[in-house]
Amino acid sequence: MWISVIFGIAILALLQFVPRKFVNWIFIIGALTFIALGLVIFIVPTGLWLYKVVGGCLFLFFGFLAGYSVIKQEFRNEIFICGRLFQLSAQIVKENWWVLGAIPIWLFLECCLIALISFQMLSAWSIGPLTFEPESPFLRVTAFFSGFVSFFIFVEFFWGLSFLK
Repeated sequence: MWISVIFGIAILALLQFVPRKFVNWIFIIGALTFIALGLVIFIVPTGLWLYKVVGGCLFLFFGFLAGYSVIKQEFRNEIFICGRLFQLSAQIVKENWWVLGAIPIWLFLECCLIALISFQMLSAWSIGPLTFEPESPFLRVTAFFSGFVSFFIFVEFFWGLSFLK
């Protein structure tokens, strides 16, 4: 989690100080990361060879595609427009710096939503009689109602995500 927070702060700082070049850097860093992951998948000697070939080729393809999109003139216009939009958003944040205070509030509400959904899922899956099956070391809930309620909890979770967005 702390690594994600550090990367988020670094991306926020880059976005604020160099918004025009930010998009190009993201595409280049993404391309290099995909290519590195593809090569690591090929080099590491563990795993099924089919997964290694498919996964490695897929990562290499996405890496070269991201690198190609920086070079191709057709995509350069979209990257320029995206950079201009980042520049305008950085200008808005510089003028209204208090908007950044909404980020910790949003993170707190998001954590509360995840805790609520986790508690509801644990509650829903504890409804009904527990049965023991000889081939499984765990007790199982055999009630239909817990699966039915789980569907509505997932709907509630996606609704909560869209509401907090």
